[in-house]
Amino acid sequence: MFQGFDDTTVDFLWGIRLNNERPWFEAHKQEYLDHLYRPMRGLGDELYDHVAPQLKGEPLMCKVSRIYRDARRLHGRGPYKDHLWISIQKPAGAWDEAPCFWFELSPDGWSYGMGFYSVKPATMARLRRQLQERPEEMEALMRKFRRQGEFTLSGETYKKPRAQAPSELLAPWYVLKGFSLSHDEALTEELFSREILERAKDCKGLSYREAALLLECEDESIHQEIFRLAEEIKEKFYGNRIVLFAPLYLSNYCINGCKYCPYHGQNKHISRKKLTQEQIRQEVTALQDMGHKRLAIEAGEDPKNNPIEYILECIDTIYSIKHKNGAIRRVNVNIAATTVENYKKLKDAGIGTYILFQETYNKEAYEDLHPSGPKSDYAYHTEAMDRAMEAGIDDVGCGVLFGLNLYKYDFVGILMHAKHLEDTFGCGPHTISVPRVRPADDIDPDTFDNGVPDEVFKRIIAILRIAVPYTGIIMSTRESKAMRGEAVKIGVSQISGGSRTSVGGYVEEEAEDDNSAQFDVNDTRTLNEVVDWLLDLGHVPSFCTACYREGRTGDRFMSLVKSGQIANICQPNALMTLKEYLEDYATEETKEKGLKVIQDRLAKIPNETVRAKVEEHLHDLEGGMRDFRF
Repeated sequence: MFQGFDDTTVDFLWGIRLNNERPWFEAHKQEYLDHLYRPMRGLGDELYDHVAPQLKGEPLMCKVSRIYRDARRLHGRGPYKDHLWISIQKPAGAWDEAPCFWFELSPDGWSYGMGFYSVKPATMARLRRQLQERPEEMEALMRKFRRQGEFTLSGETYKKPRAQAPSELLAPWYVLKGFSLSHDEALTEELFSREILERAKDCKGLSYREAALLLECEDESIHQEIFRLAEEIKEKFYGNRIVLFAPLYLSNYCINGCKYCPYHGQNKHISRKKLTQEQIRQEVTALQDMGHKRLAIEAGEDPKNNPIEYILECIDTIYSIKHKNGAIRRVNVNIAATTVENYKKLKDAGIGTYILFQETYNKEAYEDLHPSGPKSDYAYHTEAMDRAMEAGIDDVGCGVLFGLNLYKYDFVGILMHAKHLEDTFGCGPHTISVPRVRPADDIDPDTFDNGVPDEVFKRIIAILRIAVPYTGIIMSTRESKAMRGEAVKIGVSQISGGSRTSVGGYVEEEAEDDNSAQFDVNDTRTLNEVVDWLLDLGHVPSFCTACYREGRTGDRFMSLVKSGQIANICQPNALMTLKEYLEDYATEETKEKGLKVIQDRLAKIPNETVRAKVEEHLHDLEGGMRDFRF
């Protein structure tokens, strides 16, 4: 007896769409049988029992489609269908001469109706001859059809009509190769979106399926609700704080063949560079003079030029540099997927977050974009976060490069990845990055036809904030000042400032004809200009690294975020690190703005003891003391 489909049904369909491989299917086969095949069979049997008596004498059968694709028609799409249907039809040998009834379920929605999967041209020719002989009967039916709103007429068409139609009403039947009268129901706002948004207000996040439905929604009023809720959630978990950092590219030597990155090994005209330890000291000193406390180091994948020993030496050098009142207090690492043993070495070196972008979760697209080099191994790359967390790295950062593949696919993929990490290790990603493809040395973004428009991009950010409220969202200088202004309001909690994407480039800006940059920077403002701008927008620029240095990482950090207690720690630390910046690096104009913001936000710290302690430390900072933290 049919008792309906459930969330597990749709989760399985999304899963098989995103993991269309035999190992995944075999691991989830019981879900397929219990939540998709058997309910579909039950629905088919009930429909057959309803239809068959009304078509007495007609030989009919009820058929459930196979989930296995015809091997002759795979075309790189994987061995399984991501949709299933039932049909009530004539037996084999007659199904292409008579229409069938069907119901179909997919991750995106469902449809039902009557029509042909395939029809012989002779069958449609007979229909048109009947229309020529008796047009009045069909015209009456078409008038009724046009007045109803449940079913639509569709089908593959000829370029030219097969004959002159008796009337405008019957014209469609003279171009159709076959037809279906179908009702399509998308999993969109009419069904789920407002309910999902209502549930999301409890700030416990959303499943990837629920988030995908919100992204599918085309109702502008719901879009505005999404933005409002994202803003509320960001304020609740992160307040108005925006953490600032800078990237430091150590080397652009790389042996991979990535089609979207100018560092690829086949690029013979980009300037290849690798910083020495002395050059790193100079670059880090320059970054400290700007006011930075947090770095993300980057390097191409090249075992000869950039072995793990080089990365470890660079980290040690960076932490050792103390210049005036400056110091780098947290080094995040964005390097290629590596072994558990090497991740243990990075952990022992005291890194903050290990960051690795998936680029795209679509295996076929991934392998096309990575034709050569170690990064071409999809499984090894995708499982890197598991190895990092097995090695003891608490904080990992995920991301995709939007524009390489269908954004809906990768949006769901990154949320599935986040769920996997939380289910497996008790802690989801510390950060999610949202870069879009940008021009670079020999890279033209127009080469990729999956660009994400600004309005869609804003919804992606907002829905990520709603779906994973505990996770920091990072936006780099790939994006413009205007986009970054929108993004920090609705979800982004970390941005870079004063960035260089060349190897080094902070001591002396790279000459145009000596280009080693990974991508063209869109926001070219100095760090002080970014700080000043954030203050104007009502945000608190933060240089805080306290949680990392106090051991509040991984699930300990997440528990504080999820409980809402992190604000009691982060707001005081943000104000004190902002005061450090204002005293040591800011222009007088920026300092004046910042001091007003500090006084305003200080008064809003609810705990009197904490507020009094912050006031004391702010006074100490004026006297030359540094590095206070809760």
